[in-house]
Amino acid sequence: MANFPPGLEAQNILAPATALAAKDLFMRLPRTVTIGEMVRLYYPFSFSKTYEPFTPTTGATDLLFSPGDADFPPNRARVEYRRASPT
Repeated sequence: MANFPPGLEAQNILAPATALAAKDLFMRLPRTVTIGEMVRLYYPFSFSKTYEPFTPTTGATDLLFSPGDADFPPNRARVEYRRASPT
């Protein structure tokens, strides 16, 4: 990504009460190309359907990613989180 994370384009930070003309303000805002590249990067992650739901449709104790049973600490935490999360 050309300019990630996006930031102000100017090196100096002005006082909050400083008056700016529109031209000066636009010179300080992130470039539209940077914003467009971020949207293009995030779009597949934000708006695509998940391949596997975090909470399986068969129950919170199924498809645990860590080895062991539901009493293994990472799995126990995952099961508790799944039960607390809205589906």
